[in-house]
Amino acid sequence: MNESKGGAGAYLLIMLIAGGAGFYLGQQNAGTPTTADALVADVDCNSDEVKDCLNAEPIYNVPVGNATTKGKADALVTIVEVSDFQCPFCSRANKSVNALFEGKYAKDIRLAFFHNPLGFHNRAMPAAMAAEAAGKQGKFWEMHDKMFANQRNLTDANFDKWVGELGLNAEQFKTDMKDKALTKKIKDQQALAVKLGARGTPAFFINGRYLSGAQPVAKFEEVIAKALSDAQKQIKRGVSAKDVYAKLTSKGANSKITKAAAPGAAAPKRPAPPADTRQKVPAQKSHRGQGNWPAKVTIVGYSDFQCPFCSRGAKTVEEIMKNYGEDVYFIYKHNPLGFHPNAEPAARASEAAGLQGKFLEMHDKLFADYKNLTQDNFEKWAGEIGLNVAQFKKDMVSDKVKAQVKKDTAEATKVGARGTPNFFVNGIPVRGALPFDRFKPTIEAELKKANALIKKGTKLKDVYAEIMKDAGKAAPSFKLPSAPAKPKGPVKVDDHPEDMAFGPKNAKVTIYEFSDFQCPFCSKGAAVVDELKKAYGDKIRVVFKNLPLGFHQHAELAARAAHAAGQQGKFWEMHDVLFKNSRNLGEEPIKGFAKQIGLDMAKWEKDLNSPATKAKIEADKALAGKVGARGTPNFYINGEHIAGAQPVDNFKAIIDKQLKK
Repeated sequence: MNESKGGAGAYLLIMLIAGGAGFYLGQQNAGTPTTADALVADVDCNSDEVKDCLNAEPIYNVPVGNATTKGKADALVTIVEVSDFQCPFCSRANKSVNALFEGKYAKDIRLAFFHNPLGFHNRAMPAAMAAEAAGKQGKFWEMHDKMFANQRNLTDANFDKWVGELGLNAEQFKTDMKDKALTKKIKDQQALAVKLGARGTPAFFINGRYLSGAQPVAKFEEVIAKALSDAQKQIKRGVSAKDVYAKLTSKGANSKITKAAAPGAAAPKRPAPPADTRQKVPAQKSHRGQGNWPAKVTIVGYSDFQCPFCSRGAKTVEEIMKNYGEDVYFIYKHNPLGFHPNAEPAARASEAAGLQGKFLEMHDKLFADYKNLTQDNFEKWAGEIGLNVAQFKKDMVSDKVKAQVKKDTAEATKVGARGTPNFFVNGIPVRGALPFDRFKPTIEAELKKANALIKKGTKLKDVYAEIMKDAGKAAPSFKLPSAPAKPKGPVKVDDHPEDMAFGPKNAKVTIYEFSDFQCPFCSKGAAVVDELKKAYGDKIRVVFKNLPLGFHQHAELAARAAHAAGQQGKFWEMHDVLFKNSRNLGEEPIKGFAKQIGLDMAKWEKDLNSPATKAKIEADKALAGKVGARGTPNFYINGEHIAGAQPVDNFKAIIDKQLKK
């Protein structure tokens, strides 16, 4: 479509463009005439200029200010990184940023670090202060690297340790950690980031172009290429390199811009839930397979090595193979979830081991220690299972291995395996980390189906393909048994000889508390219990019962740690410090807490791992199921149930009523 200058068609087109992207034009061209005479020109609807305008993203004005930077001051591309040291996605993004400084644009980029310590990360603000305090002694980036390498252990003790390792003046560091000017700097950066739309982390502004999330290196390079092209145009116009960033962003947006949807555009629809039909799941003999191929029943499992439920699912697979090994073939496939930062590297580690014929051996190592999936451990385990470690490291980053993981992940989406673990028994979906007895009816039914086909003349090697002809048809019912009914009336909670309790055994009111040290609601519940202790003293007895939930990675360890402390009469001291640091639990922090409260460490470590301690935790969990405490926290006050971290007055009403009896 071509129109002559001054034609109505051209005018309308430009008005539509200006209207559709007016937020961009208005922000970028402040002071530019917007009359029809200035805007109207020969316009081709298919021209690059029109397409660029319609698709343009806003440029933001992000002053670098007093942010700590890395790279040349006159670099043509400035990347402002908005980050949080306790955010796992920021750690992943940091790897991409590091790769940029080793890649083809290394000489063209400058990095400016903005803090955005998120409120639900309890160690993010102290970590930001630690980085800035180190920065006052010229070691910001060194401390930055220490914290991202150890982001699950951002403790004061570790800050002090890293101060020593970096050769900082410890007294000056401690003083600077309290510097109100540094606090203001961090909060000012956070406020600006939020104002510009970067509420979460990580986020980036590349010469003012917004890029959200832990993107791969290729995505960064794509945006950098555009930014570099714009910068080079400014150089050709005579702008000095040191002024390019200011020139490109000076008229940028000063607050978040929401691009209007195209007229008539429908809101995106959420994907339909996976169908409860037999799925056509690709299956063949594989280095990731267990059992005899071909088999009457083929089970494909899509899994994630960092997922605690998948670890549990792997144990179910062991039981299935133990009982049906002659008739079942199991194939492991990858579906590393985005919020598990170590899942994708672990998947590649297993594939690299598979190239040397040791997939299953690495599979077992990874699930046995799914909380510690580090490159050092991958290489350690590779050595332990007899791999050529140099070849293993090379294969881990090979295109072949990456392609296999990517292929499996795409396939998982196609067959409806959104989360993990997801299993398909001859294509029938069985979702979640279910126990063996939940798989058994489906396996038995499919064996019966396979035997009938074989009896009619189908060869064993063709059974799976024949069954796949039923793909798309309703899957046989696989209903889970109903959850046991909750007890009615006052609930009797059994005592255990090793219960940890506060208050006299003959107290008129006994409160049983089922709790999890990593649960934020339990932390609130613990605060309520503290108020009750102060208010009622010896009139009440509080008995702590452990209910570490499976999806809380450190909850079981914390429960054992508290019980082991109780063997030295310091249960409540450990209880308090664990809840105070419920977002920073792990082997090293918990060990630090044990030292902090003055335990005999040799005895504590022995009790921590003793069969008796483990048996007590298991007994508490079994009791929780018996009395109907399925989540956390749950309380029973003389048998009367309170679910959740309710206000203290709700507890007092029941206690007062019981005391009057």
